[in-house]
Amino acid sequence: MVARRSCARCKNTLTKPRTQARKRYCFRCEILNRRESKAKAHETRVMKVYGLRPGEYGLLLKAQDGHCPVFGCKAKGVTKWLAVEHDHKLSGRVSVRGLMCSMHNGWIGRAGDDPRVFDSIAAYLRNPPARRVLGTIDEIEDAL
Repeated sequence: MVARRSCARCKNTLTKPRTQARKRYCFRCEILNRRESKAKAHETRVMKVYGLRPGEYGLLLKAQDGHCPVFGCKAKGVTKWLAVEHDHKLSGRVSVRGLMCSMHNGWIGRAGDDPRVFDSIAAYLRNPPARRVLGTIDEIEDAL
């Protein structure tokens, strides 16, 4: 006869003691434990790499209404943590600018932290050179 074991976290009796003989937690507590462990590891990494204090990542996320600040981006850091966007010329806590999804953080990194790159892209989108050279679509259709 197998002795009934209980979850080390919630103290509920494990429903399948034979299959869970080596487990300390029930299924739900195991999931909670993993989430907490991952959150703690993330917090430790953010503190070590960027110099943020405990809880400051959460404060930044709350200040940004819980999502990437780029217009139209829907990333909320639910399934994947938002990246800590920082100035590469500085180090430590003062270099942190905010939190972004990895795609937009990568764009800033590829632009070399230079806002003029994004200004030139915006100017290009507002007035593409092909429109000046080829004319408008109506002019092209009239020529055909």
